[in-house]
Amino acid sequence: MKKMIWDTNEVVKVIIELFCVIIFCATIGAGIGWLQGAIIKETTHVEGAIAGGMVAGILGPILYYLLLRGDVTVSDWGLLILGCAVLGTLSALLFDIISIIITPLTLILGCIIIGAKHSEK
Repeated sequence: MKKMIWDTNEVVKVIIELFCVIIFCATIGAGIGWLQGAIIKETTHVEGAIAGGMVAGILGPILYYLLLRGDVTVSDWGLLILGCAVLGTLSALLFDIISIIITPLTLILGCIIIGAKHSEK
């Protein structure tokens, strides 16, 4: 019998981890997008939540697996979420629709900073 290259349990763990990261990022992104959409449109529109969830659901896992996997702590996640929420909301207040660009850039820069911080240790 041939020896398997990957252990089935490890593959299942990776798939579950990926699913959890996608759901976590998309949920947080939807909340931040909803808040920004409410500020820009001055009513509660779903478009902001959909856009935020889609961007975060795609960009979040990519950044997690490229820069943060194994190094991120709960406080790091909190700082990333707080930074995106605060800077994204301020950009929505000040620059309107430009928050669509500023919020993901905040996430990217935050991940780079946190990844660099952990690589120094």
